[in-house]
Amino acid sequence: MDFAKYEANHMPGPDIWSQHSVYPHFIDRSGRVIWPRGLNVSSSVKTPVGLPSQSPEALNPEIPITFVGKPFPVSEARQHFARLQSYGHTLLRFLVTWEAIEHFGPGVYDYDYLDYVVDILAIAKEYRFKVYIDPHQDVWSRACGGDGHPLWTLELVGLDPTRFRYSNAAIVESEFYHGNEQGEPHHPGRAKEADVKWVDNFPTMVWATNYFKLAASTMFTLFFGGKTFCPEYFVKWQMPGSEEPPMAIHIQEFLMISYVNAFKALALHIESSGLHDSVVVGYETMNELNGGYIGLKDITKFGHGQNLKMRFTPTPLQTFLLGIGETCKVAYYTMTPIGPIQTSTKRLKGTNVWKESNSVSDMIKSGLEKRHERNPNTERAVFTPFLNELKAASTTDIFLADDFVTKRFHPSTRGCIWAASGVYDPSTKEALHKDYFSFDSSHASFLQDNVFQFFVEYFRAYATAVRQIVPQTMIFIGPETHPDAAPTQLVRYPEKHPPRAFDHPRKHSEQSLASKLSTASSIEYVYPEFTGNEVHAPHFYDALSLTLKTVPFMSVEVFSLLSKTKSFFSCVHFFVSGLQKAIANEIGTFAGRGAKALGPSAPVIIGETGIQFDLNGKDAYRSGNYTDQFILMDALHRGFEKAFMGYTLWVYNPENSNKWGDNWNGEDLSVFSPPAKGHVYMAPSLQLNEEFVGEDVRDQIFPPTIDELALGTRVLPSFSRPYPIKTPGLPLSFEFEPRTGTMTYTFQPMTPSHSSHTLAPQSWQGWLELLQNHEHEEFMVEFFMPRCWFRGVGDLAVHTEHARTSWSWDLWRQRLYWFIPLKYFHEGNALTITVQTPLRYYPTNAMQRVWHGVRDIIWPSHNLIPIKFDLVNEIASFPDLHAPACGKYLRTVLKLQQHVLNDMFAFVDRRKDAGGASPVVPMAGNTVAPMQTVGMVVKDGWGLLIMRDVGIRVRIEGKELVVEELKRKETV
Repeated sequence: MDFAKYEANHMPGPDIWSQHSVYPHFIDRSGRVIWPRGLNVSSSVKTPVGLPSQSPEALNPEIPITFVGKPFPVSEARQHFARLQSYGHTLLRFLVTWEAIEHFGPGVYDYDYLDYVVDILAIAKEYRFKVYIDPHQDVWSRACGGDGHPLWTLELVGLDPTRFRYSNAAIVESEFYHGNEQGEPHHPGRAKEADVKWVDNFPTMVWATNYFKLAASTMFTLFFGGKTFCPEYFVKWQMPGSEEPPMAIHIQEFLMISYVNAFKALALHIESSGLHDSVVVGYETMNELNGGYIGLKDITKFGHGQNLKMRFTPTPLQTFLLGIGETCKVAYYTMTPIGPIQTSTKRLKGTNVWKESNSVSDMIKSGLEKRHERNPNTERAVFTPFLNELKAASTTDIFLADDFVTKRFHPSTRGCIWAASGVYDPSTKEALHKDYFSFDSSHASFLQDNVFQFFVEYFRAYATAVRQIVPQTMIFIGPETHPDAAPTQLVRYPEKHPPRAFDHPRKHSEQSLASKLSTASSIEYVYPEFTGNEVHAPHFYDALSLTLKTVPFMSVEVFSLLSKTKSFFSCVHFFVSGLQKAIANEIGTFAGRGAKALGPSAPVIIGETGIQFDLNGKDAYRSGNYTDQFILMDALHRGFEKAFMGYTLWVYNPENSNKWGDNWNGEDLSVFSPPAKGHVYMAPSLQLNEEFVGEDVRDQIFPPTIDELALGTRVLPSFSRPYPIKTPGLPLSFEFEPRTGTMTYTFQPMTPSHSSHTLAPQSWQGWLELLQNHEHEEFMVEFFMPRCWFRGVGDLAVHTEHARTSWSWDLWRQRLYWFIPLKYFHEGNALTITVQTPLRYYPTNAMQRVWHGVRDIIWPSHNLIPIKFDLVNEIASFPDLHAPACGKYLRTVLKLQQHVLNDMFAFVDRRKDAGGASPVVPMAGNTVAPMQTVGMVVKDGWGLLIMRDVGIRVRIEGKELVVEELKRKETV
């Protein structure tokens, strides 16, 4: 069947995603269930161009910054999107930071960057990607040891980032060039040595502890709860170029209006380019937002959500004292396989980090000058909606701002806003109100452990602003950084219809359907801004492997343990099988949590998940053995597949390197690392010695193929796996077993009765039209079948008990299409398909040999493919080959012109004349599938094709193609 013709007839119009369904799935306009898989693009946007977080100049205010070119230049975008597409992904979580938009100053936007984002998204459309925008941040800003929000926000509050390292207000990566946590500078003579050793010295994941330190905690508290916990903090501002008198606005409103309008400007830019729906399907609220000090019951003790403790770990009260220059005895923690353990208590001397706040008007004026200096052609002034909202929220009573300044800079408070607010007494170093942050003074009531009521005000403002531009867009509710916290509650269930029915979204019996329909019709949306078009987007990482950077001997179900839904012993598992079980159990809890918070129609997509690749002291970069990385990534995907849950992996970073990782806080989670001299990856996850390839390998590979695009991809088979992309029905079960190369999928066809009750009107009508259109008698399940698992039709074994179904294989698009007659959809019985290939990926190490009795894998005697593959050694040991094998793979090498193919086939025929068997028959219609090689490289004018069981080299001389076989033990 001609797929292009089939798709044109069956899928009219653009492929628009929605999630209006009783079941927590994404669906397209025809009612097909979509299983979204994708990547975050990209962590490189966390830092400006040319200023990675380890750079000593990372926070130099004298250096002009720009984010144009992050995540990658427009000129390179098609290469990257083609690679992402070859992985089988359909969804991208596209990172954009507030700083990238508004780094010049309040209301002064970088329109060059907004234009750049639109250009990148337009190219993403060419590759049929769907995107949701992630307003990314970590621990507030780069000055706080993270990324995301503009540095001027700290200046607005009166914090001096240059003093943070002297008071433990933030652990900043670049400061490790200049001094340690206690502010002790490196000896000048050792500066060069320190630079060399830094990458091994910077503590793993220590950046996340900044959420509990003074700088980030203060900013988050003011952003989400400033009017409650710092009610007197007003700032003065004046309309630029206006004769109007100054006005005063509360600090929380100024910060929130600034943030929301920045992303409103981005939405306007995207809307004006016509990229909504066709590309951008939604907007996330904020990445890993945090409540700061909000909800703390006792500021002299660690907060309930402070489970990550590393190195110097001050209590909230101690963060205040260190920030005004006092000395405190601070607990020192070390991360162990069983979690953080306090190993000592050390005296830590602080310094005063507070200063007089910068004038808003001066910051706006300075920002306009900086923008004009960089681009004199920019005529746009301050964003008008931003100014209008500021004015509406302001008061002419400027004495409110003056009074707080006087109170704050009284000698007794030393500039600290928390001392000025009466939280503690600097002279006695004692807390005046230990429960200050757990009491809502505006309502004279305690918070009762619910800090999320402060997030809702922001969610409502953000959703309203975005939906003014795109009314039907999806809002992805991002995660809070309290690991034991439930999602923000946006719906209310009546007592007679509890949300338990949605804990098992893949059970689709008639009884469960009736229960779900009854519950769905009875819920109440608490806020008018949220009416069922929201998505629960939590994050999941395996905590121990992330922080210890190794495959843990013991795995723990952290969410279940902290929420006390299971006993300690039932949350602990051992070895690789235990790791897989722990991850699957944790991922399985997200569906129920999302339904209870956002309603039964809210799908769940894991916005971030991934693994550290620099495990075991970067051993894989030296040995080439990526077994442990394969084990961890495979365990994650088994969990997603068991729960049929979508995800976007963290992360795709084109700036990754083995030395610096993702160029941010020592993290190394990118699935792609550009090939570098001395270390080039070959697809699939096989390696080629750089000395053999040559430095110009990427420029000489032609045409670009799936295998060429895989250069630089780490453990490709572990995450580029077969799965159903779109299903005309409800998924029941899915399993892919790498050890046997077997995929099994069962789904229930969507009958007219199901579709009328479970789909939104626009999707139901489209689906009903398809069911009633007797001109088309088949419907299709679309599978992704990656080349690293299925190399050719001969490798593919498809089995189904449903005799009237048929299938088609598209090697170039890496697709398997399962065509199902119309009668099955009226019957409504479950359908199952099993696909198997003799190709296997089986990572081996000592642990697996002991526990599974698998001997070492030797190439090419077995079908199992080891993760490590030394291509240079293998070339010298190719066995003698028979012509059928040679012909089969030569016919599927490249999609070339016919005269080239004739020369290649003539080479096979010469082998046949020499006594070999006849080559295989060409594919139907004389069509030649794309490259079937492990890789293609060029050296000294020769193109070397390394195939599954044969090696040849080719060279074009004039218009003639010279083809030679690689002889056994031939020196390359």
